[in-house]
Amino acid sequence: MGIKITGLNKLKQLSKGLEEVSNTKSIPITELLTNSFLAKNTRFSNFSEFESSEIFKKYKDIEDIPDQEMDEFIMNYSDFTSWENMLHSATEEYIKNKLNF
Repeated sequence: MGIKITGLNKLKQLSKGLEEVSNTKSIPITELLTNSFLAKNTRFSNFSEFESSEIFKKYKDIEDIPDQEMDEFIMNYSDFTSWENMLHSATEEYIKNKLNF
């Protein structure tokens, strides 16, 4: 009578995903703000629509947008109360996807 162990492949996938996530130094914004994330959480259906918004035309780079102005934009066009909250949620989703959860 032998013991059957299952789930080792899932454990290997999880280990590989954890290693990949832990070695990540930066994540391109397009990998965080995926089309599905934006469609589910904002008034935009994809990243192209998001980056075509008036606020991004006003500033040369996203880092140039004042925090308060970006937060107001996010509050008006998404389910989030701030840019930081939106990025946090997108990062959680990114990690879940990398770990196959």
